[in-house]
Amino acid sequence: MKKILLVILISTFAYTANSQNPWNIGIMMGGGGNISQFSGGMANADAKFSNVPFPSGQIGVFARYRISERMSLQSGFDFSSIGFTYLFAQDYSLEQPLDQNEIMFSGTCVSRIPAMAIYNSKLNCKNWRLISGGGFALNIVDKNWISEYDNFMECPVGMSEEQIRNYFYKTQESHSTSAANGSFVWLVGVEKVFKRGNMLSFTFQGNCGFTPIATSTVQYTVDGTAYNHSFTNYGSYAGFGISYYFLPVGSRKANLANKL
Repeated sequence: MKKILLVILISTFAYTANSQNPWNIGIMMGGGGNISQFSGGMANADAKFSNVPFPSGQIGVFARYRISERMSLQSGFDFSSIGFTYLFAQDYSLEQPLDQNEIMFSGTCVSRIPAMAIYNSKLNCKNWRLISGGGFALNIVDKNWISEYDNFMECPVGMSEEQIRNYFYKTQESHSTSAANGSFVWLVGVEKVFKRGNMLSFTFQGNCGFTPIATSTVQYTVDGTAYNHSFTNYGSYAGFGISYYFLPVGSRKANLANKL
C-alpha cells in the first residue's frame, strides 16, 4: 500500500511540475517527541522509573496549492517513528552526569498522509510572513510490529538469581494495536518568500491521534517490590520542522501571485 501511495504522489508532483497552476513542491525535515500515556497497571511507580517522550526524526515531501492571497491547501507524505521510552535512575559518576539514567526503548516507523488548510499573513518588507494551518492525517504503521526487552541491572557481586530479581529486574513488551489511525494535525510558524516564489518555512507542529495505535507493558522490581504499568500510544507528537518549497518549472502565475 505504501508503494502505491508513493507512486501516486510522485505522479502528482510530476504533473504539477509542468502545469501553469500555483503549486509549490517542498521537502521537509524535522524532529520532536512522540508522547505515550499511562493506561493501566499500577498507578504508583518507583522513584527510579519514568516514562518520557520517544525522540523521533521526520522527513517528508509536500505539495502546496495556493487558492487565494491568504489561503492554501497542502498535502503530501512523510515518515517518522513512534514508540516508548523508559528511564531507570542509577548511580553515576559526577564526571559523567549524562549516565544518570539507563534507557529502555522500542519504536517503529510510521507513515503519514496529511491534508491541511494553510493561512498566511501579508508579507512584510523583508518578505517574511506568519503561517498557521490545521487539518487531518492518516497514520500507517506495521500491524505486526512487536518488540520485547528483558534485562537485569548490574547488582552487587555474590547475589543469587532470585536475589537479583528482587533487587532490580525489568522487562518490556510493546506492539502495534492497529495498522492505521486518524489524527488532527496543526502547525504555526514563519515563512520566507524569495523573489522567484520559492519558500523557506520554520514551523512548530503537532499530531493528535484519535485512537490507539500501539501499546506497551513494562514490569520491573526495585528493592523487592514489583511494579507493572501499561502505556498507550496514539501517534501524538509535537516538534519543529524546516521546509523548503520549490516553484514548479513553468509556473509563472504562481511566481507572480507569491509576490503580492
